[in-house]
Amino acid sequence: MADKTPWNPKENEGVIFTAQRESLSMALNEIYQAVPNTAFGQWMGKDAGAVDVPGGFYTLYDALKGKPPIFLRHIFPVQMVIDLEQQGLEDGVAGLIDGLKKEKAFSVQARGEGAREQGKQMSTYIASLGYTQDVRYPEQIISIYIQDGKAYAGLSTPKKNLSIWSGGMNRYSREGNYISRAQFKLVEAFEAFDLRPVRGSRALDLGAAPGGWTMVLLDLGYRVCAVDPAPLDDRLVKRKSLTYVKGTAQHFLRESKGQFELLVNDMIIDARESAVLMNQFAERLSAGGHAIMTVKLPRKETVKRMKSALKLLEREYEIMGVKQLSQNKSEVTCLMKKK
Repeated sequence: MADKTPWNPKENEGVIFTAQRESLSMALNEIYQAVPNTAFGQWMGKDAGAVDVPGGFYTLYDALKGKPPIFLRHIFPVQMVIDLEQQGLEDGVAGLIDGLKKEKAFSVQARGEGAREQGKQMSTYIASLGYTQDVRYPEQIISIYIQDGKAYAGLSTPKKNLSIWSGGMNRYSREGNYISRAQFKLVEAFEAFDLRPVRGSRALDLGAAPGGWTMVLLDLGYRVCAVDPAPLDDRLVKRKSLTYVKGTAQHFLRESKGQFELLVNDMIIDARESAVLMNQFAERLSAGGHAIMTVKLPRKETVKRMKSALKLLEREYEIMGVKQLSQNKSEVTCLMKKK
């Protein structure tokens, strides 16, 4: 998707953003809505784009605070452009290095053509100057995107970048209690929405099999009721605090009782059908209880269908956050609170 002509951002207006490849146009529209008169620059690789924002990066960030984006994953300011055929990267970003504060941990997040090795070298060099590097929890970030022989770079904070991760792409280890990739969606949801689990609380997992989300909830200290016609992973069978109900969600709703503090749903069904089901289960949430669900999105009329499902959910819930997380595919994750 990269353009042949290198982008030359306007002074103090350049911003590079990321989103899922299929959602780039929707992320771009979120930027347009946040700051009218933003000019498109070019596509950068498979999951990024560049824009010129009137007022610059901080104007965009301030605008997004009022209406948090759903598809836009990560942004960073382009404060300098280095022609790598004429200048080395370390010399080119010297001004950004001078802007680092030694009392705060830094990270270099480099993406694009040959960026991994360049980023490692840059990190080593900055650390040699006496700065403290913290890849996982940086307080200040030098972001770099390399394309067509040019490096676009800027200095900002994780909060203003919208994510602490490079490109907004969370990466989780598959070691330990790993059942399926889907479980990382729930891990990321707790982080993204800053939802604090309360140990001993009751959680209901609809469509639980093979048990990835159930595993996450158990590890967080919940007492879990997992509902699915299919069996759970063998590693879950002997877990304490787990009740497994073999059957459909509709059967469970008719035949069982009980209240829960958290309801989760990652079922692969139509967005509207899933919303109807969640509304039916709202009665099983205790007062002020939360719900986390993935809303599956079609390729056509994506935003329209998403908004239709969310409007339906608003009958029973206060929608607290909607985000296409890095672990999502053709879906968004929604955090809700019972009205």
